[in-house]
Amino acid sequence: MVRKNVSIDTIAKLSGYSRATVSRVIGNYGYVSEKARKRINETIEEYNYHPSGVARSMVSGKTQTIGLIQTDIRNRFYSIIAKSIEDVIGGKGYSLIICNSDESLDRERRSFKLLLEKQIDGLIISPTFSMDGNHSTVLSKIKTYGIPAVCIDRPISQDLQIPSVTVDNYMGGYEAAKHLISLGHRRIAVVTSKLPLPNVRDRERGFYSAMAEAHIERVPGDRVELESTEAATDIGAGPPLFENMDTFTALFCTANIFSIYALRMLKKSGFVIPEDISFVGFDEISCSELMASPPTLIVQPIAEIGSKAAELVLSMVEKGKRNQNRDVILPVTMIVRSSTREV
Repeated sequence: MVRKNVSIDTIAKLSGYSRATVSRVIGNYGYVSEKARKRINETIEEYNYHPSGVARSMVSGKTQTIGLIQTDIRNRFYSIIAKSIEDVIGGKGYSLIICNSDESLDRERRSFKLLLEKQIDGLIISPTFSMDGNHSTVLSKIKTYGIPAVCIDRPISQDLQIPSVTVDNYMGGYEAAKHLISLGHRRIAVVTSKLPLPNVRDRERGFYSAMAEAHIERVPGDRVELESTEAATDIGAGPPLFENMDTFTALFCTANIFSIYALRMLKKSGFVIPEDISFVGFDEISCSELMASPPTLIVQPIAEIGSKAAELVLSMVEKGKRNQNRDVILPVTMIVRSSTREV
């Protein structure tokens, strides 16, 4: 039965116990006899009473909420991170408010403003970057407002004094190139982000460093930049991925969204993997094990990124610590499957 306007005073009156005793039962603190606890909980259930979060936050100074700003909630990477964050903070009695910036600086600012209005206790953010490589003013405002915060996925300047949880992107790109080079590949194409994202650029740096070590010269036109929105669209009657795709023997994609785009385009253009071209991607792809040639991938510990970030922000929230330069860099793993072969 739904009953409106049931207050804590009503529960106290109906249960026959004081308001203070009812408060101790609801807040699960202090001593309350088993008889009183049982009676009060029965009354709460019977009258469908829910404590006011607003009132509780006014007393405790906390809303028991953590904000999460992600750049693209359509991406499998971010859905896994959101779940792992929620798993950690939920066990501590916190709720998660998720916002999507969609790689827009303006939307990121509006999301931050919204979360401030919700009086979040802490923030986890995957920062948005502009075409000139700069992040928005949100990161600098985090320090101004004194919000416990953690950055994920994309490395930021230590001058901001915001801890981060990222992976060894450089080594991921390096290992991808080393694998292809070990199979005899010398003409390798790369599909990457048009935005100068620091994590993606680190993957490229590692990749091209391995090629330089092997004294392999790059081929003109061996690199294609895409916007995330372009990569997320279905392949229609668009142009081929590379005009001279048949001159390459291998392809490396710096993120899962670009891998999906490239695999679709290769299929549309009649390329067979790995017979016509070897393929290595960065990040797991949904249902990749069901593909005719499951892709060789550099895999991030995505769930661990989320859980580490959640643990960091809760530590700051509950211990009252300010943001500190504590950067966690997790290792990546190469999973070799049948999408790569010797030349």
